[in-house]
Amino acid sequence: GLASGEHTVVLSKATEGQNGHNRLVSVTADAILPAPPLPERRIEYIGDSIMAFWGAPLVDKDHEANACRAALRCQERLSELHREWEKQGGVTLPTRIGIHSGPTIVGNMGSDERMNYSVLGDSVNLASRLEGVNHRYGTQIIISEDTYEKVSVRFQARPLDLVAVKGKRQGKRIYELMAETGKPGNEGLEALCRGSSEAFSFYMAKDWASARDAYQRLRDRFPEDKVTAMHLERSTRYAEEPPADDWDGIVRLSTK
Repeated sequence: GLASGEHTVVLSKATEGQNGHNRLVSVTADAILPAPPLPERRIEYIGDSIMAFWGAPLVDKDHEANACRAALRCQERLSELHREWEKQGGVTLPTRIGIHSGPTIVGNMGSDERMNYSVLGDSVNLASRLEGVNHRYGTQIIISEDTYEKVSVRFQARPLDLVAVKGKRQGKRIYELMAETGKPGNEGLEALCRGSSEAFSFYMAKDWASARDAYQRLRDRFPEDKVTAMHLERSTRYAEEPPADDWDGIVRLSTK
């Protein structure tokens, strides 16, 4: 049967490419489902994508954090694989991940002849949309505001934008998941997240000059960061020519 509940859904997709794709998928799946597999998380293969969900069939009271931890583990292991391929003269296959926590329908789905234990609902669709949004920002892991609120103390994530994905009118904050809090070597990422949060607060408050200055300080410290460059350009433009009075900060996405 089917049941509703709160779950966290992760949608991971590799960019198109034949060589090494199966190995990439295997590395991703192994990072999500360690041996032995845990009964509170499930995984599905959908074309060149992997969908995983936490909290079913057994309850996982910490599904948001466990999903984030697995996503970071995926990217860490994929980075190792990419370095190996580069040494061999191969081509890397960037992998993007979207994560959202919310209500889903979970259970056995299909026909009388063939069933599959899966999830469906808006939460699954949003995770899929967020996976694609990574391409716009040049990021690897995007989490929704709902997930962020549950993990903000234990993980480092920076605000990207207030977006309305295709098919939705209401805007939701989205965040780039970057690291687990307190791990050695992540001091730079933690500084980037703190600075981005401050700058984005100025931006949403329509304090364009303060937002511009805050993003400029980040740009000086992290000159290669694309997200910072994007927000610096936007804040500078608004400081010179403010948007209309009804500006709400929502970026409305017309593509999936």
